[in-house]
Amino acid sequence: MIEFINMNGFGIFIWPAYIIAFSLITYLYIASTLQLKKLEKEIEILEQKVAAEKIKSSTSSLSQTA
Repeated sequence: MIEFINMNGFGIFIWPAYIIAFSLITYLYIASTLQLKKLEKEIEILEQKVAAEKIKSSTSSLSQTA
């Protein structure tokens, strides 16, 4: 087991590289997920505004024709 961890003397370089790579991948995953949720909320708000604007414009055009 020690031989595996030591990796012929290169373990001191390999294991920190694995830790850094895993940490960066984890950070990117979390950051991407949070940004996706934020953008989905913004899209939902914009869709609600567009729907409200359509209703407002359709009711105003109906009242103008009446």
